[in-house]
Amino acid sequence: MQRKRANIGRLIVLLSVTVGGFLLFGRGAAPQNDIVVDAATTDEPPVADVPTSSSGRDETDQIPAQPATVFASSSDGCMAFLSEEETYELGRRLSREEMRDRAQHLTVLAEQSRDVDLLRAAAIQTPDDQRAVELALLALDEVPNNPLSLWMAIEACLTTPGNPDCDVDRWLDTLAVVDAGNSFVWASKARRAMERSDEAAALAAMRVMSSVRGQNAYWSDRIRMHLRGLEITMADGAFGDRVVGAIGYVAANGVVFFDWTRLCQKHAKEPGEWRDVCLDVALVHAQTEQEMMSRAAAHKWAGEWLKDAGREDEIKERLGRPNFFADGEYYEALDDLERAMGFALTSPQYYEEYLTRRESQGDLGAARSMVAEIEEAIESGSIVVCE
Repeated sequence: MQRKRANIGRLIVLLSVTVGGFLLFGRGAAPQNDIVVDAATTDEPPVADVPTSSSGRDETDQIPAQPATVFASSSDGCMAFLSEEETYELGRRLSREEMRDRAQHLTVLAEQSRDVDLLRAAAIQTPDDQRAVELALLALDEVPNNPLSLWMAIEACLTTPGNPDCDVDRWLDTLAVVDAGNSFVWASKARRAMERSDEAAALAAMRVMSSVRGQNAYWSDRIRMHLRGLEITMADGAFGDRVVGAIGYVAANGVVFFDWTRLCQKHAKEPGEWRDVCLDVALVHAQTEQEMMSRAAAHKWAGEWLKDAGREDEIKERLGRPNFFADGEYYEALDDLERAMGFALTSPQYYEEYLTRRESQGDLGAARSMVAEIEEAIESGSIVVCE
């Protein structure tokens, strides 16, 4: 099958989905931009029963299970991939005010059920910062050493400083034990150290980060928990709308992989101890496949810092190419990501398949593997693309 090179239009579509969701679903410290939307006209936000799942994942929309590596057309005989225009329109059908009204229903159900995913989702979806802390702490009480609950309690408390129930540093110490292989833990510890003017502790945490390859922002788990919550707050919406809603909440809240980039951007401007440790971190992150945005930032800075240090001969050896965005591989990756999303958003089963692969293969790795199998299924006739 002929595959087209991704163009800037596709990049805009992908960013529109994420950034559009960011603007609509942001809370707390997120920018409070308003966007023009076609608001749905409903007198009362729909209320649904709490979806129950022994696995902790939303099963209310699941279609019959199929082998993970087999993709097939829907029962009507062909698969309708979402177009660029359809993808762009997802998530733009409800106003910010309506989403906030609907979040109140989720908060009540979450508190009554003590369902951890719903508590965590409500903590993000509520417009009240103080209520967000309360809900995040309730979720943490249910599963005290769970990494995602710890992260979300930390994020809620950082949005509402001064809360006496918050113990961010102790929670980060716990994460350094239960999530020690996650480099983002050490970046957050470094940021906290700098906030209390402890530069030695910050540099020590960054040195640990430079030796840790794991990058886990818990993207897939965050998406799943929001999808369960949006089964309630967007019960009348299409599956694709709920996915874009979930992506918007995740993008606007808790993007922990920016901690290290902010630190290095501020403190590594000139050669010195910070530049050295940030270069070590960047060289490690530039080789990982888990988070494309973190990898791109790491690749850019590592190249610049190696060049500034007169080590240009190492760029090709350490980074593979001088510019992460300069060759066809990056654009082909965007092509794969767009095509995978156009397929995955057609059903809950296929989107869950993408999330599962993303956990082990990273965002682009998951997209590439899905696209390879989708194209094979199209060529073999298992999938017939609608005209």
